[in-house]
Amino acid sequence: STPVTDKCEESGESMACPDVPCAWGVVDMQGWRKSMEDAHTAVTDIPLPQQVEENNDAAISLLSDAKVFGVFDGHGGPEVARFCQLYLVSVLQQQPTWKELPTTPDSPLLPSPDDQEAAAETPVGKA
Repeated sequence: STPVTDKCEESGESMACPDVPCAWGVVDMQGWRKSMEDAHTAVTDIPLPQQVEENNDAAISLLSDAKVFGVFDGHGGPEVARFCQLYLVSVLQQQPTWKELPTTPDSPLLPSPDDQEAAAETPVGKA
């Protein structure tokens, strides 16, 4: 027998937020296995919980999107990898810690102005 060397390619980008552009790509190959067992997910438009910050007596709504990327190895079987591909994001969004994410500008989960500058200086940031 010989390996299946056909490659499946997928790519995408999210340029909705000009401060944090995102481009991604994935390539998979079956190889020696009888069928493709791996799966992946790339979701770039997951709404974060909306929180309101008081600033000079004006309520400012902070909205942003999260990005989730995952590669699921089919060693547990193709069903497990496919299940994770289909349900990971919705399960994440149902977690209490997701619903309570801090989304204020001083949050450690959001890039600081210094981090944004550093990212803009990298080849990916310039793309």
